[in-house]
Amino acid sequence: MHTDIDLRFLSDWNFGHGTGNFDAKSACVMSGAVAAIRMERGADLGDATDRLECVCPIVRGLLIRRNDSTPVDDIKPWALSMIPRILGTDGGASLRKERARRVLIYVLRGPLAAFADRRELSVASNLKAVGNEASLSAIRDVARAARDSFRGIAAAADAAADAYADAAAYVAYAAAAAYVAYAAAYAESAARAAAHAARAADQDEILCKAANIGLSALRECGSPGVALLDQILSTE
Repeated sequence: MHTDIDLRFLSDWNFGHGTGNFDAKSACVMSGAVAAIRMERGADLGDATDRLECVCPIVRGLLIRRNDSTPVDDIKPWALSMIPRILGTDGGASLRKERARRVLIYVLRGPLAAFADRRELSVASNLKAVGNEASLSAIRDVARAARDSFRGIAAAADAAADAYADAAAYVAYAAAAAYVAYAAAYAESAARAAAHAARAADQDEILCKAANIGLSALRECGSPGVALLDQILSTE
């Protein structure tokens, strides 16, 4: 966290979806953080990028997804409030793994469990029962069971189930990668798990609306909720 960083130079910048263009004074939450660090160091702004070594890759992945699913008019005030909080969040491999573990639990217990409930699948109870202290091997096993369950109904031409099966498969892969201590692969695959869950949510929402079914769940899947971001940022 870098609460005293000067962000006044961003007052006339535009924030939106995508990385942006520093020459045009446009950015997203992550590229805005890059610009802030470069300005603080007295460096040239250079090209826009959304990668910054001092920001945890798990935090980065969640922020990019929330940024790109937030209405454009709402991005700037949110981004300016987040930038000081995310700087200095990369505390090494162990912290990245713990944060990613929590994201995987969120994906299992939230969007995947909600989907299983709507399809009245027995695996729903196992997904909802995943505890905050669940081990990586337990996460892997529950995710694999969910993947197999979803693929079972995907075979019946259920497009949403197919998307959710992919999401569950990535959760399982992420947990397995961490279980054997591949920290870098784990961080990347955790982000993929969240991305697949987001795509699954989009597909399922379309199907539910087409069938004129009231959609009540998966509101936070494509855009990680404030509670999840707060939890990840407070993880030490």
